[in-house]
Amino acid sequence: KIAYYLPELEKRLDWCKKNINSNNDSIKNILESKLKLLKNEFKKEDLSNSDINFNHHSGLSYEEFDQSIAGHAKIFLEFTNTYYQLKFDTVSQLKEQMIYAQKDAELESSLDFLRNKFSNNYVTDIVKGIFYRHQIIEKDGNLVRIVDPIFNLDNRKKILGIGSHFYAPFKYIFRNIKFETLHFNLIIIWLMNIILFVTLYFNFFYKMLGLWQKLGKKIIR
Repeated sequence: KIAYYLPELEKRLDWCKKNINSNNDSIKNILESKLKLLKNEFKKEDLSNSDINFNHHSGLSYEEFDQSIAGHAKIFLEFTNTYYQLKFDTVSQLKEQMIYAQKDAELESSLDFLRNKFSNNYVTDIVKGIFYRHQIIEKDGNLVRIVDPIFNLDNRKKILGIGSHFYAPFKYIFRNIKFETLHFNLIIIWLMNIILFVTLYFNFFYKMLGLWQKLGKKIIR
């Protein structure tokens, strides 16, 4: 978020602040669209981060947006950036400690063995999305992260896991049941095999074809 997400929000906020008093109709439409995006993203940030909250959502509209709201939004982004920077530093320190703790020769050789056996540079590049031209895109009034899809924890709880981004690490079934993508895919494959086996065993397709032929003859008569 520090590298791609927050700078995109700051860029849009600065544009809105700069064009707040414009009388051009096209700029007004763009301003309204950007404010809607900021409002949506600030709300999502409030839901995912209880430590920092933005209390001026109603002000992120074309009718109520002014320099005061822009200032509150700027402060919110600055606090959010500091918050994620501290989290990043903490995680980086933990990572370094784990690496240092595993510097034992035997452990290091076993890690190298696992890396050589299971790691693939091309697959790694694909699931990290380094071939994408843009790291973040705008879609339906929201910012959608494209880079590092394997690390993108999708919070959209779908009924059957349909609609999650490619290479999502996990999916939801019936909105609340969480499955790793590997297990989810295996379940879907086995369900499809069972359904096809049942339809073939009871000659379902043949019976349906015969039923359609009978209906066709009745319609012709």
